[in-house]
Amino acid sequence: MNVTKEPTAEDLTKADVLWIKEAQRNVDTRELKKGKYKHLCPHLCEDGIFVVGSRATKWAEMNYNKNRFILSPYKHLFSCLYT
Repeated sequence: MNVTKEPTAEDLTKADVLWIKEAQRNVDTRELKKGKYKHLCPHLCEDGIFVVGSRATKWAEMNYNKNRFILSPYKHLFSCLYT
């Protein structure tokens, strides 16, 4: 990768996924299976990112923001920056 080159949309998307996965590294999948965050209906997407499910999805259908809602660790600095 050339650092002097302008980033493309694909580069920015890859960076976004990389940072989300890094922030979610501390999310314990065993706790998710035991029911932690159950009320958020979390699930793992094909790209390896945990997102919240059904209630937020229904809300998003009626909202202008059509993006998925990532499961973001409360105390991680990335969560503050992303929000």
